[in-house]
Amino acid sequence: LDSKNCYNWYFKGWIYYANNDYEKAVKFFKKAEDKGYSDTDFYFEFSYAYGEVGNYKKSIEYANKYIFMEKDSASGYYRKGHAYLMAGDNQKALESFSMAEKRESKCADMYCRMAFLYADKSEYDVALSYTDKALKLNKHEADAYYIKAGIYSIAYYDFKKSLKNLNKAKKLYESIGDHFNEEAYTCYISAYGVLGQRKKTLEAVEEALELYPDTLHFKAMKVFALQGVRKYKEAIFFFANSVIYYISIFSGGFYE
Repeated sequence: LDSKNCYNWYFKGWIYYANNDYEKAVKFFKKAEDKGYSDTDFYFEFSYAYGEVGNYKKSIEYANKYIFMEKDSASGYYRKGHAYLMAGDNQKALESFSMAEKRESKCADMYCRMAFLYADKSEYDVALSYTDKALKLNKHEADAYYIKAGIYSIAYYDFKKSLKNLNKAKKLYESIGDHFNEEAYTCYISAYGVLGQRKKTLEAVEEALELYPDTLHFKAMKVFALQGVRKYKEAIFFFANSVIYYISIFSGGFYE
């Protein structure tokens, strides 16, 4: 490798970038820049790589360099918005995504992020409009259904619509080999419970425990779900075993 040739440093970094080794990509991109390399795609890739290693300040810095060279491009604002979102600055993230949208960016993933950010500001109608925009672009966008479900549940107490959207999201996640996280399962179980669908509540909590067997609040939910279908002895037995299990853990196995 010719250490004086900035393009060679960039190309080596790009190979690591293409193989998702972002720490090494950053290392060689930095060498390329130190040697004078400058390019719009380079700055975008540098911003992305910094974001993937958790350096969001640098990710924003290089997104801005990209934007300086490509002022009319939506991509830089989208990249900057994502970095701000990961850094926890929701307001600046929303501002950046809005700038991308003004530049005719049409991206289901971005619309989902905007929906989340508007919901976080309690602007629920606007948030729902962005989930609809996302689904118009991609009817298989699972995150859009999940965000809709959360809004209908938290903001409007419409648990039927919430459950309908949760089921759509769940099927889509499973179709790509993914599954609900603990938060999603909590919403899923609660929706069935609020709607009085007791058997479905029990089925949902048992499914959640298959994936998250040590989650305490799922164990508590199962006790109530068993009581809901009048399996009182089973509820008592499950509760007692759960208590023994946790005593065993916290006592270092003394009661095993």
